[in-house]
Amino acid sequence: MNDKPNWLKILEHYCFVENKTGLTLPFVIGSNVFSNEFEENDISSLLYEIRNNEYKKVILKYCGTIKHFILSVSPDLLSGSQYNKKEYDNLIIIQTNGLSGIDDFEDIITVMNLDYAEKIKNREFSIVDNNWGFYSPKEEEMIKEIFKSN
Repeated sequence: MNDKPNWLKILEHYCFVENKTGLTLPFVIGSNVFSNEFEENDISSLLYEIRNNEYKKVILKYCGTIKHFILSVSPDLLSGSQYNKKEYDNLIIIQTNGLSGIDDFEDIITVMNLDYAEKIKNREFSIVDNNWGFYSPKEEEMIKEIFKSN
């Protein structure tokens, strides 16, 4: 296996070290500003890369706590979601809150672009108390450490 992609490094750290549920697409995509791999709107590329990855299953689901979609590598998120999940190779989508009944992968990408492309363009990668903005200094440091140590 090759080196893990940055999106997987940050998701694994956040889910297994920080013990958090997951991260929004803007958070994951924006983290690449610290690794020189950032592209302004890379939602489609990210979702295809996750779908085709050789490392592990990744979940895309709506998070009721922050009221946005998140990516997660936590297997615990699948319990209770068997009836409304759709698998696209290694990307598992829990079809709720805006994704119900959407089966075409390109349509899912369109929904994610509608929700998040503008935030990524404006470099609003992190959400705190329902306010989008750039990463906090603590988040910046965490991301830099993850990319440096892996």
